Amino acid sequence: KDDLSPELKIDAQILLSNINFGLVKDINVLEPFGIGNPQPVFCSYKNIISDWRLVGEKREHLKIKIKEENRTLEGIGFKLSRIGNQIFSENKVVDLAFNIELNKWNGTENVQLNIKDIKTII
Repeated sequence: KDDLSPELKIDAQILLSNINFGLVKDINVLEPFGIGNPQPVFCSYKNIISDWRLVGEKREHLKIKIKEENRTLEGIGFKLSRIGNQIFSENKVVDLAFNIELNKWNGTENVQLNIKDIKTII
């Protein structure tokens, strides 16, 4: 392993089916997040990416839809555009590392994954 590769500390593994508004509320009790109190990072394995696209003025952010059984969650990976083609060409099965957040947009609130890293599986 390259000694210069940054490591991402994972706090807990979670099933996507356990991610909901209540969990976001529980996580937000830990705020304010910062240097001495980082936002928790979760991981989930063997996720199916049902859709993806590049967003932002320079198309440098990756917007994904993650499917688990009857549920779909959305995720955003800031500055992760380089991974888009890998997801599409690798049959869209991935391991994810992410923060869990509320996305407030256009008067609607949704649970969203803030993707920190993606590892393609298949």
